[in-house]
Amino acid sequence: MRRSVAEVTLAFADGKPCKVYALDADGTRRGEVPAVQKGGKVSFAANTARDPTEATCYYEIVR
Repeated sequence: MRRSVAEVTLAFADGKPCKVYALDADGTRRGEVPAVQKGGKVSFAANTARDPTEATCYYEIVR
């Protein structure tokens, strides 16, 4: 997998707070990802090189 970063922004109609987690390929949480919440939207950086030992390509958003 190549190193890359994408800024992800999602809008939710109800504006409930949420947390974002980076996941292993098996779905295990690897850690919380900093996220900004404003005006019913959440934004975070999806970074494939977040962990230098293993590529990160899965994220979980918990509301």
